[in-house]
Amino acid sequence: MFALRYAGFLAGCAVLALGLPATAATGAAQERALTQASPVITAELNIPAYRLDVWRDSLLIRSYAVAVGLPDFPTPIGDLTITSVTWNPSWRPPASEWAKDEAFTPPGPTNPMGKVKLLIGNAYYLHGTPASSSIGRAASHGCVRMHNEDAVDLASVLQKETGAALDSITLDSLLSSWR
Repeated sequence: MFALRYAGFLAGCAVLALGLPATAATGAAQERALTQASPVITAELNIPAYRLDVWRDSLLIRSYAVAVGLPDFPTPIGDLTITSVTWNPSWRPPASEWAKDEAFTPPGPTNPMGKVKLLIGNAYYLHGTPASSSIGRAASHGCVRMHNEDAVDLASVLQKETGAALDSITLDSLLSSWR
């Protein structure tokens, strides 16, 4: 499980702070040493700029162009947690009026979720998209869309930084197939 705090601040900006997994450290000194040695991963979602920046401590390690929610379907701002990373996801239309005529989409190149989705709370995701032209504008129903290769990179970075990295064989297998 990934812990990601999503805290909104200032007109349209949000900060995502990735927490590292809990450890088995028992003493206060061990816990302090581990905390000091562990990098702090944060991501800043700048909604007006359509950009997601990822930081390790105070060093910018990634910056991605994104699409955010339309005015009638804003991207949520608040405390959220990444509870799962799903590779080659299917898409089930939500029980919303806008999706009433949409159909289930299995994993594949036309899937609206792309190659990977990261659940950030209550059916909102950071996810890839086959609709590359939507990046850089308000285009979603609240999710944060990314180019597929950027979503894959973000998921890989988060998994590596939290100690849940996929080995190269598994990652290659996930990327070479839609299953």
